[in-house]
Parts: sequence; C-alpha cells; structure tokens
Amino acid sequence: MKFSEALEECMKGKRITRKDWNGRGQFVYYIPPHDVPVKDWLTRDKNTALTDSERLNGVVHIAGHFDMVNAQSIRIIGWLATQTDMASDQWEVL
Repeated sequence: MKFSEALEECMKGKRITRKDWNGRGQFVYYIPPHDVPVKDWLTRDKNTALTDSERLNGVVHIAGHFDMVNAQSIRIIGWLATQTDMASDQWEVL
C-alpha cells in the first residue's frame, strides 16, 4: 500500500508499518487532537512546563500527531516520515 493510503488508515485509528523496515515489530499510530486537564498533565516541573494560557484555562491542548513504537518497544513521541518512508509502497495495516 502507498504511504498516502496508509496515512488515511492510520488516521482512522489503525496501526501501520512498512514491510521493508529493518526493525521488526515497529509501527506508527495517530493521536487525534484532544485536551488534557492541567491536573492530569504529567510533567517534571508544572511551573515551567505549562504556558500561562494553560494555567489560566486549566487545559493543555494537544495537537493531532503521529507516534511510533520502535523495534525495542520504545514509544517515539512525534514520529516524522523520511523521504524513503513517503516513497515506499510497502506499507501495511496491522
């Protein structure tokens, strides 16, 4: 499947992977935009990690984005496709 087709499936909530990736077991998934109450936002130092607007409104706005689980089962927050990823037609839905 082409990258554009895989992205559409990913944005519908499915996990996607490339058959020709070196690492086995890795996949990409989509996190839709959502809000998190400040009290539930996990940070080391809430005083410096929060914006003034977040403190005032009590909500952290999360933009939609793609994340990845790599071959070592480590989550990579904010995955970006390479040119090789975008040109590949070896994408599949898990």
